[in-house]
Amino acid sequence: MNFLGEKLIFSKTNFFFERDLLCLNIITLRRFLQSIRRIAFVFLLFNLISVNIWLNGESFSRKNIRNDFSSNLTTDSSNLVEIGQFDNNYGGTAINVVVEDNIAYLANDEEGVLILDVVDPTNPVFLSQYNDGSGYAWDIWIEDDLLYLADHLDGLEIIDVSNPTNPVKIGEFHDSSAALCVEVRNDLAFVADFMDGLEIFDVSDPTNPVEIGQYNGTRAEEVFLFNDIAYITTRYGYASIDISVPEVPVLISEIDTFTVVWDICRVGDIVYFVDETEGVVLYNDSNVYAPQEITIWNDDGGPRGINVINDLIFVSEKNNGLIILNATNPNSLSLLGSYNDGGEGSGLFLKDDLVYFADFRDSLEIIDVTTPANPVKVGQFDNGGYSIAVETENDLAFIADFNAGLEIIDISDKTNPEFVGAYCDNIGLTYDLALQGNFVYLADFNDGLEIIDISNPANPQRVGHYNKSQSIAYGVHVDNNLAFTAGLNATFEILDISNPSNILQISSYAEPGNITARDVLIYDQYAFLACFNAGLIILDISDIYNPVKINQYYSGLGLCVDIFLTNEYLFMVDWNEGIKILDYTEITNLVAVSSIPYFTRAISATIHDDIIFVADLFRGIFAYEISNITAPELLGFFFADGDVCDVLYSNGFIYSAYGQENLVILELVWETEDVGIPIIYSISLFSLLLLMFRRKRKK
Repeated sequence: MNFLGEKLIFSKTNFFFERDLLCLNIITLRRFLQSIRRIAFVFLLFNLISVNIWLNGESFSRKNIRNDFSSNLTTDSSNLVEIGQFDNNYGGTAINVVVEDNIAYLANDEEGVLILDVVDPTNPVFLSQYNDGSGYAWDIWIEDDLLYLADHLDGLEIIDVSNPTNPVKIGEFHDSSAALCVEVRNDLAFVADFMDGLEIFDVSDPTNPVEIGQYNGTRAEEVFLFNDIAYITTRYGYASIDISVPEVPVLISEIDTFTVVWDICRVGDIVYFVDETEGVVLYNDSNVYAPQEITIWNDDGGPRGINVINDLIFVSEKNNGLIILNATNPNSLSLLGSYNDGGEGSGLFLKDDLVYFADFRDSLEIIDVTTPANPVKVGQFDNGGYSIAVETENDLAFIADFNAGLEIIDISDKTNPEFVGAYCDNIGLTYDLALQGNFVYLADFNDGLEIIDISNPANPQRVGHYNKSQSIAYGVHVDNNLAFTAGLNATFEILDISNPSNILQISSYAEPGNITARDVLIYDQYAFLACFNAGLIILDISDIYNPVKINQYYSGLGLCVDIFLTNEYLFMVDWNEGIKILDYTEITNLVAVSSIPYFTRAISATIHDDIIFVADLFRGIFAYEISNITAPELLGFFFADGDVCDVLYSNGFIYSAYGQENLVILELVWETEDVGIPIIYSISLFSLLLLMFRRKRKK
C-alpha cells in the first residue's frame, strides 16, 4: 500500500475559491499570497473556472487519444479478450494513458504519472511514479525519451523518462492557467489551456520551454494536430486553427452548438468528436472554412474519448465502457462491439490490437480488440476500493470500505499513514461502522451486522454476526451491550450484543411504507433516524422492548442522510437541502433555527468548538463558523477530487473517507501573515476502495 501526501489550502470567508469536480488544486493559492493584487487574480481565475464547469455538471475533458494502432484488425465476430490485471493502491484517478516501447504512462490526476511495464499485457508491473506534489496530471505525450505533461494548474512539465524507474523533471512552463492537453511536433509543443486557449512552445531546449505563439480567442481543452491545422475542443464545440506560422496562429473556423465536447481527432476529410450529451459526431472538413455535419450516433453512454482507424471508431464512455463503431459508411454508423465492466471510461490509446483504457474507477485496463466485434479485457492495473465511513481510536483509523470490508490504518504519523490490517468476507457491502472497546461493529448491508475483534489490529477476526432475512443494514450505533441498527424492511432494530457469538433481537420498529433509515443516532432515551425521503424520525426507546415514534420532521423536498447533536441544537444533513439546524429543546416540537443550503450533495458533518465541517460528496469539505447559530459564516473549504463520503474531527485533525481514492487527513492552520486566512492542509492520502453513502455518529 502506498500513502501519498500533499498540502492543500482551506481558505476563509472572502477567499472562497470554487473548483470544478475534477481539478483546481488549491495548493496553488500559496503562490499568490504575496500581494493583494495576486490574490484577487486567483480569486477571479478560480471562480471563472468553477462557474463554467459546474454549470455543465462536469469537469474539464479528461482524456486524450493517441493513434499508434496496427492495421491488421479483422471484422469477424469472434472474441475481444481481457488478458491481464494489476491491483494497487497508488490512488488518483486514471485520466489518460500513452504506451511507448512496452511502457505505459498513466496520467493519474493528483497522484501524478504512474509508469508501468506492459511487456506482458496480462500482468502490468509498476515501475515508478512521478509526482511533484502540485498540479493534476491531465495529459501525456511521449517524444524521444521525454514525457510532456499537461499538469493542469502546474502548467507544462517536461520529464526525462530515459530511465523509466527514475523519472526526472528537467523543464517546465507555468503561467497560472490550466494546461489540459499537449501534443508535440518538430520541437514544438502545442498546449490546450483552459484559460489561455492554444499555446505554442519551442521545446528545442527541453530544460527551457519558451512560448512563441498563442491563440486565445476561446478556451481550449483538447488539441489534435492535422497537417498545418490544430483542432481544439472549446467545451461547446471545436475550432480549427492555422498553425503554418506557429508564431501567429489564426482561427479558420469554429463550431459551437454542442454541450460538452470531450475529445476530437481527424482522419482524412472527416473530423470526429464526442459530446457528452449528443454522442459521437462526424463533420466533413474538406472545406475547413465551412465544415458540414455528416451524422450523429448516440447511445446516451456519455462518450469521453475517441480515435479512428481502418473505418473503426473507438469510443470510451462514462457509462458504457469501450464502444467500437463501424464507420465504413460515415453517414450511417453502426455498433460493432463493446466492452463494459462497470467502470467509468476516460482516455484510450491504441497499439498492436490492444486498447489501453484509462478508467476513472478501475485505473488502467488493457483490452484485446483483435476481433472488434467482441473486445475482451486481458489486463488491468487497478487503484482499488471505495471508503464510505471512518472512525478513529488512539493512533488507528478504521475505514468502512464498501467492497473491501474493514480497513485498519496506523495514523500515529499523520503524514505517513500505514496499512495495519483488514477484514472482508466478500459477502456484504460495508456502509457504516462503530467502535467500542476491542470491537468494531459493521453495518454490512445485506449481510446485516458483523462484530469484529480488533484486539490484534493486524489480524481482525469476526466473532459475531446477525442477519435478519430480507433486511438491509445501513447504519449502526453501539452503547454498552446494545447495538442499534438502521436499514430497510426493519427501519430500526435494537440488538443484545452482550454475547457477540449469540446476538439477539430485543425489538424493532418499521416505519409504514417500507421506509429506509440511512443512519441512527442514540441520545438519552431517544433514537434519531435519518430516513432519507421520510426525513427525520424520532423514537422514544425508554422501553427498549417497545420503541414508540414521537415525532417526524420533513420539509417536503429533502433527503435526510445523517444527524448529529450538540447540547442545544440538532443538525440534519440533507442530501438535497444541505444542513438544517433545529432547536430540540422540546423533542416533540422541533423548531427550525437556520440552515446552510450551499452544497451539491451534503452527506456527512461534524462539529468542533464553533466550526461545523460538512462533507459534500462531489465537492469536498466545507467549514462554517456557527458561533452565531442564526447566521453561519463560511470559513473556507478543502476541495477533494473524488467522492467525499464522511468527515470526522478527532484530536486536532480532520479525517475524511474519500470514496474511491483515499483516506484524507487534514489539519486546520491559521495563517498569521497578511490577512489571517485559515488553512487546511491535506497532510496525507491513503488510497483505498469504497462506495455510496456513509454515516456519522455524534454522542
